[in-house]
Amino acid sequence: MSFLANGTLACLIRGDLNGASWQELLTSGMQRELKRGKYRHFKGNEYLVIDTARCSETDAIQVIYKPLYNEGQGLWVRPLDMFLETIKRDGKTFERFEFIES
Repeated sequence: MSFLANGTLACLIRGDLNGASWQELLTSGMQRELKRGKYRHFKGNEYLVIDTARCSETDAIQVIYKPLYNEGQGLWVRPLDMFLETIKRDGKTFERFEFIES
């Protein structure tokens, strides 16, 4: 499954393209793919992505996942753009969640 991250969609809606055409923006690698499977959070814990869902209030794509540690924590959701974002911490850049395996 492949989804356009909400941040990119927001840029398209606002027209905030930083001089690029919308076609360039869509083909520049900003369209990110989310695979089902196991991911490692940048803090070290592992999670299983189960599926995605659309929020009934905002129409935003949400990632449905569960922790693979401390069983019984149930399911969690996080906005797709947040799940796929890169973050900076202590001068280093990380993917919030790194794909490990299907």
